[in-house]
Amino acid sequence: MSNILIKLIKFGIGFILFIPLYVGGSFYFPFIFPKIWIFQLVIEIILFFYVILTISDNRYKPKLNLVTYTLAALTIILIITSFTGVDLYRSFWGNTERMSGVIAWFHFIAFAIILSSVLRAEKEWKQFFGIAVAVSVLEFFYVLAQYFGASWTWLPGSQMGTIGNTDLLASYAIFSAFFALYLWQSPKLQWIWAAAFFLNIGTLFLASSRGALLGFGAGLAIYLAIQFRRKPQTRKILALVVLIPVVLYGFLWFMRGTDFIKNTSQLTRITNVSLKDDTVQQRFTEWGIAWNAFKARPIFGWGPNNYLYLHNAYLDPRVYNLRETNFDRAHNAYLDYASMNGILGFAGYALLIGVLFFTFWKKNMRTWSALIVAYAVQSFFVFDSPASFITLFLTISFAIYGGNNYLRESANNPHKSASILAISIFYFLFSIFLIWQVSVKPASANLAFTRAFSGLGSGALTPAQAFESYQKSLKYETLGASEFRNQYTQWLQNSLNKFPPETKLSVVDFGVNELEKEVKDHPLVFSYLNLGQIYYFKSMGVEGDSLKISLWQKSAQAYEKAIELSPKRLEVYYSYLQLALTAKDYNRAVELTKKTTEIAPDYGQNWWYFGIANISAGHDNEAISAVNRAL
Repeated sequence: MSNILIKLIKFGIGFILFIPLYVGGSFYFPFIFPKIWIFQLVIEIILFFYVILTISDNRYKPKLNLVTYTLAALTIILIITSFTGVDLYRSFWGNTERMSGVIAWFHFIAFAIILSSVLRAEKEWKQFFGIAVAVSVLEFFYVLAQYFGASWTWLPGSQMGTIGNTDLLASYAIFSAFFALYLWQSPKLQWIWAAAFFLNIGTLFLASSRGALLGFGAGLAIYLAIQFRRKPQTRKILALVVLIPVVLYGFLWFMRGTDFIKNTSQLTRITNVSLKDDTVQQRFTEWGIAWNAFKARPIFGWGPNNYLYLHNAYLDPRVYNLRETNFDRAHNAYLDYASMNGILGFAGYALLIGVLFFTFWKKNMRTWSALIVAYAVQSFFVFDSPASFITLFLTISFAIYGGNNYLRESANNPHKSASILAISIFYFLFSIFLIWQVSVKPASANLAFTRAFSGLGSGALTPAQAFESYQKSLKYETLGASEFRNQYTQWLQNSLNKFPPETKLSVVDFGVNELEKEVKDHPLVFSYLNLGQIYYFKSMGVEGDSLKISLWQKSAQAYEKAIELSPKRLEVYYSYLQLALTAKDYNRAVELTKKTTEIAPDYGQNWWYFGIANISAGHDNEAISAVNRAL
């Protein structure tokens, strides 16, 4: 029976390695959610097989070493900081945009345990690394097709691949390149692995993530330095390998002002090393926010996956003059762990990286040590995604394997057949429950949500059917419900006119009830902002001054709470301004807009709104001055 179970498990592992290529177009956040959803589903299935395997043959029980102990310590820290954080539910479940909750982490831990226990010979590992590399080659050609605008790809003209983000794509390519480099050192198929290595460098170039390129360069430099020391006969070749890209980059840098460089986005990004660049300034600004949040809760942090809370609490208004205003990560893995999990999380993450490097170095697995250096450096500029997490935990699994000495063990079955059957039945029932709660419900809710949005817009659903689908997405009370509630105001504004007059109030009231529930369970600034907007939206459709005033008061209370949570979030002031003008509370309108000019005096839109408020209040001179400042 062990052989059958092992084959089933290995099939599942092989399937997982293809997941980076999967884009679920029917899901909300199609590049992220479906990857983790299907990963978790496969893990839950093969974990059932693995449990039966371990109780029937103790050779495949988890192996304990320094890597597993460090991984266990970091897991305990994540659990503790979830309970001490600001939103336990969000910490455990995560959200559909990132899928990085503790529950997903448990699945990756299971992945590492299963891999390191079942794959017991380097030959087997090479087979699976070969699969991972083959998948990365397919990814390269997909990105290339995107670059040339192939209509059959997602987002033609971009270079995001099936990962959905150039930074995250580049992080995935780093791991894949080093996997290929490892296989290249085998006597078989060397030219294939060499080609795969350079194709992954091609992916890195197309993605043009400067942080990832810096990380890859650091890792490759470590690898070449090791080879330079260990193989004196190849030093001239290695020196040439280093010299060629250095000279090439120097040439491109000196040519950075030419049309050729300016018209090639990849070369423009690579040669633009100015600290004044918007992207660089955006990173520095976000790092400052994360650092301030860390200082506020230095021991346990704000809790895993609660970055939105701290980002808005310590928002730096400089973001309004940059590219983006809302981040759910610091774009620095170390600051992510520090701000969300405190000094404990930072120490656990840094220790894991150090232990991985030490384990590979001690076992004379220097290619892998170089990979860890590359990962450690690129983590200063980016965070992990489903695709990079799969490759990261594949690497961690290999480190666990490398840290063990596998002896020739004979099969030993400590349990009787009746006990094995009883445990198998129990775990089978538990697996069904797990699959329903963790995989089926979130996927069903997600599909219902996207159907409500896209179905009504395309005409595939009637308004009543779309509303029913939206209600269905929320009845599961599972992963994604928070995001679905916060999208309701937008859906309502786009859809309400399509409903019969007699049903409009019930459709609006459903959203009011859901958002009232949302702010109670997850008091994010945007939840209160959306609640304030839906109260205001409802007030526009009711008759009777007393009812309107009551709704305006509720809307104002929601906006006040949003400002309390994020005093520098300008979007709240703008929505509040609309309410104040409608209610003819012109003095309040002036107060609100004056506050925005104090928060971000260099942001022209604030002065424009300040001018409008003063015009409404009859302050003509102030209005003219504000409008001139805006222009």
